[in-house]
Amino acid sequence: MKTLKMLLPLTAALALAACASDEPRHHHEDHNHGHSHAHEGHSHAHRPTQTFTCRNAFTVTVKDAGTDRVAVEYGLNDRKYNAVLDIAVSGSGERYVSADKKTSWQQKADDGILSFTDPYGNVTETTCRLGS
Repeated sequence: MKTLKMLLPLTAALALAACASDEPRHHHEDHNHGHSHAHEGHSHAHRPTQTFTCRNAFTVTVKDAGTDRVAVEYGLNDRKYNAVLDIAVSGSGERYVSADKKTSWQQKADDGILSFTDPYGNVTETTCRLGS
């Protein structure tokens, strides 16, 4: 019985040590071993179309455009812009950027940030909320 009492804390400590390993985390670009992982906020599965309302009164519609790509439509009323964005490095959540780097969409849960360069060269950034 004493051996069992001594083994329980040791087992718990080993389990915690395994969770706090210093090994680097896997990124979807550098592995392919036959199973899928959910990566910090984004998934390789088909994304549903989502519509966000932004602080500048814009709406942003985000939909799947293929592997690691989204199509965004943003604007106000009848003046809408479209862009196809590729996945980019993100500290948290999901981040997508256009090839010309003039449009980006960052999303974590129900919050998003749209950044774009307007036709006059002005860079605008606005925060958005899903379904607001």
